[in-house]
Amino acid sequence: MEFGSKAWTEKLRSVIEEAVAASTEDVDYSISEVYLDPPAHLRGSDVDLGWHARVGGGRVQFEFTPSADVDVHVAADYASILPLARLVCGDDPSRQAERDRLMGELVGSGKLQVVGDLSKRPSILDHVHDHMAAVTA
Repeated sequence: MEFGSKAWTEKLRSVIEEAVAASTEDVDYSISEVYLDPPAHLRGSDVDLGWHARVGGGRVQFEFTPSADVDVHVAADYASILPLARLVCGDDPSRQAERDRLMGELVGSGKLQVVGDLSKRPSILDHVHDHMAAVTA
């Protein structure tokens, strides 16, 4: 699926919803991502490309627009974040090191900005990235 497309974002929503439904852990967490300078065919007329999700009480509120009013807000240059979006890490330390290196480079270059503490992401969402990376074109 094309990264950031409607189909990709709908898949992301379903993966998050499935993770929350499968868990007995009660979490209260919100996250948003916005993709800057995306390909023209993915741009909305007046809305930034991105999404946000709020998880709480065993439920997910998912919107197809980014929001700054969240626990973690990620803003990334679309083309620069693609290699990271496609990287499946699993439990492989070398892939995890590659992820950390890529993130460090992107943050250092200003092409990735994270507001909030990514380490506070609830464990029920640990595998969302890998699941999405496996289907991302």
